[in-house]
Amino acid sequence: MAQARQGGGGWRDFSAVVFAIVGISNAIQGLTAIFKKEYFHEASLVYSNLQFWGIVWLIIGVLQVVAAMLLFGKQPSGRVLGIVLAIGASIVAFMSLQGNPSWGFAVLAMNLLVVYGLTAHPEAFSEPIDMEPGWTTSGDRPPTPPAPHVNM
Repeated sequence: MAQARQGGGGWRDFSAVVFAIVGISNAIQGLTAIFKKEYFHEASLVYSNLQFWGIVWLIIGVLQVVAAMLLFGKQPSGRVLGIVLAIGASIVAFMSLQGNPSWGFAVLAMNLLVVYGLTAHPEAFSEPIDMEPGWTTSGDRPPTPPAPHVNM
């Protein structure tokens, strides 16, 4: 059986890789905010409780890694979870931008790339269509020729 070609698989894979990198990095940032507070400008945060932000970043990072695994598995639920998490992580990155500006801008940019990758080619998340020779994509069979007449 021949398989129909799907577009956008490269963007899906790109989004999964970037999401895994961002998720691991966010988890590390969360752990750093919890255990090594001196790396952040706590007084500059919108909400100055760095331990709270550390827990938020840790949870977001773990969820992003889970979404990346779903994306690698070509699961449509990974796309939805990825879009929601990337938007949420972008908002959190924007709100905590003053705590670590260079990291905040990098996370914001990577999350926006993930959102683009997951929304630009939604067909990359649908199941491929198995096609037999002679079948059309609509699933209709071509007309069968009449059976040969045999005289006995």
